[in-house]
Amino acid sequence: RKTESMLLLHRVCEMALKDLHRGHVIEDDIEAWGPVKVVEWLKSKDPLLEKYAQKFQDKRVTGRKLLALSEHELKTQYGVLSLGHRKEIVRHIRALVVGRRNWLKQ
Repeated sequence: RKTESMLLLHRVCEMALKDLHRGHVIEDDIEAWGPVKVVEWLKSKDPLLEKYAQKFQDKRVTGRKLLALSEHELKTQYGVLSLGHRKEIVRHIRALVVGRRNWLKQ
């Protein structure tokens, strides 16, 4: 017989798998990411964005800094001159935030 805790654990695991398949990050501690994790994350989003990885590394972007980045900062401080690339990075950052909120709500 399954206990209530086992059913809850099963439900949480199912939600985590669904989030992984959707490409959402299910870590609730994005703010604790170090620069290496942020660079890995950026490289995993799109091969075209890899060229900005060195700048993110040089500026030691942490998870906390990443979540606060604006499109303007990406252009002026990180050298992301392409409007499309800036919008894409911001979209990926928003997906992190939304994925995190959804995960924490569930």
